[in-house]
Amino acid sequence: MKVNLAVKNIFLAMRPKQFTKNFLVFSAPLFSFNLEGEIWINAFFSFISFCLISGSIYLINDSIDYKTDRLHPIKKYRMIASGKISIHLALFVAFMIIFAVLVLSYFFNIKITSILFIYVLTQLLYSFIFKRIPIIELFFVSSGFILRTICGGFAAGINLSPWFLISVGLLAFFLIVEKRKGEMLLNKAKLIKTRNVLSSYSLSLLDKYETLLATGSFLTYALWASGPVLNGASSSWMLITVPVVLIGIFRYQLLSDSFRISISNGLTLERSTELPEQIFLKDNFLKIIILLWTVQILLIGFFTVLN
Repeated sequence: MKVNLAVKNIFLAMRPKQFTKNFLVFSAPLFSFNLEGEIWINAFFSFISFCLISGSIYLINDSIDYKTDRLHPIKKYRMIASGKISIHLALFVAFMIIFAVLVLSYFFNIKITSILFIYVLTQLLYSFIFKRIPIIELFFVSSGFILRTICGGFAAGINLSPWFLISVGLLAFFLIVEKRKGEMLLNKAKLIKTRNVLSSYSLSLLDKYETLLATGSFLTYALWASGPVLNGASSSWMLITVPVVLIGIFRYQLLSDSFRISISNGLTLERSTELPEQIFLKDNFLKIIILLWTVQILLIGFFTVLN
């Protein structure tokens, strides 16, 4: 019984809700409109590998931050901060999983191994050093999204469009800035300080970052969606997805602004940009947008394959 409970707690400490980020590895195979089985096997292996490794990084990061997490109204319930898992056990499991995944991936696909190794290295550098350095820490977090996308490209055996990579990077940057805004607002409301780097930012500065990043990510996505003529997507029909992406960005900003207003009025909404996974998992409007975007891509892929 104790073993089963420990395994369950370890799994929860790896933050399975965050595994949704790893679906990015399927983006390149999906947009290649290639149904070859080997491509999707590689992509699925990449997805599982990133779930295990990113979850292990969370174990390491939470072991480092357990003291500050105990001061946070939500993070104090995490497995390590609450004492349900010992730091020694968390670190042992994390490094064992990372080692096992890297070794296994070496025999599966050396290119995927290289991306996984770079991801581990950058995230460890972030956890131990760069998370305390303003601006640089944002680049390190967003790099994880780009590496996932590149890994999907290796899985599909295609060269990714630079417009697509830039768009993913800028959109990731946008989400991280929104996350920092949510953290700052919550910290001010609760009179706590759980991330030292926040003292280097101001809401007005993050607002400027947000405007630049939202605009940049949308424009680069539109350039990619223009198709082969601009070294973009494999089909210019992807342009029909542009309005849906714009609506999605607007919706996310609306939710961010609603949270900001509620905090200023002494209220707290359940869906905070501090926890973007909650927004994507719980906001029905965003779910519809994502579903519509997915259906559009599948239809474009279907008619592309037919032709």
